[in-house]
Amino acid sequence: MSAEFYLPDAQVEKLFRDVAAATRQSTPELMQDVMRLWVNDLARQTYPKTKSQMAKRIANETQNLFVAGEQLESESLRAAFKRGAEFKTGKLEIAPNESESAMLSVRNRVRNRMGRVTQRPGVIVKAVKQTVLKRHIRAVQSHIGRLKGGWTSAAIWAKTSISAWVVSGTRERGMFRDELNVNDLSGGLVAENNVPYASDRLKGQFMDFILSKRVTDLTSGHYAQRWAKKMKREFEMRGGAAA
Repeated sequence: MSAEFYLPDAQVEKLFRDVAAATRQSTPELMQDVMRLWVNDLARQTYPKTKSQMAKRIANETQNLFVAGEQLESESLRAAFKRGAEFKTGKLEIAPNESESAMLSVRNRVRNRMGRVTQRPGVIVKAVKQTVLKRHIRAVQSHIGRLKGGWTSAAIWAKTSISAWVVSGTRERGMFRDELNVNDLSGGLVAENNVPYASDRLKGQFMDFILSKRVTDLTSGHYAQRWAKKMKREFEMRGGAAA
């Protein structure tokens, strides 16, 4: 999934030239600053906003697939589970020997395009060992932040922070390319999230909404107002007011 920022037509180019003149920047400088704001939005708003939010969701959704056999309400089923019996009864499967790898395969098979594990007709809940269930949940939770981490390279360019809990040390840090020709404003700035499922999770309305915020910021005059305040603060910090 790429966040590509360029000037698509003469009308948008005029907007940027006008705002650049109002803020006393060059148009390429303005484009780069707006791209930084966009990258900050992407890194901050890509799901989940907090680690606990996703951890809780994973734990809750796991109940649609697995339960701890030792905690079954039926005494007879608990006893059968303890004996190592394997059978199906109604919408429950007693599976005391279910492995973590098999559980992960089940989870991946029923996930929707957004990575959610929802209740589905015909899906039989498996009763598995509590220790194995806990390890499965921890294993799935260990990937929390992977999608956010795909904006790492772009965030480094933009000098914006990535949450400390986001997965680090991964090869899926994404890429950032500055292909903007400062002379004729051709080309553009590209932030790429190369997590395999990024295209499914981040396409469409999400990307359009985030980008529209930046356009509205420019057309409403809010960007120019913030820039003026920023320049005033920097001027005063340099002792300009005293001079």
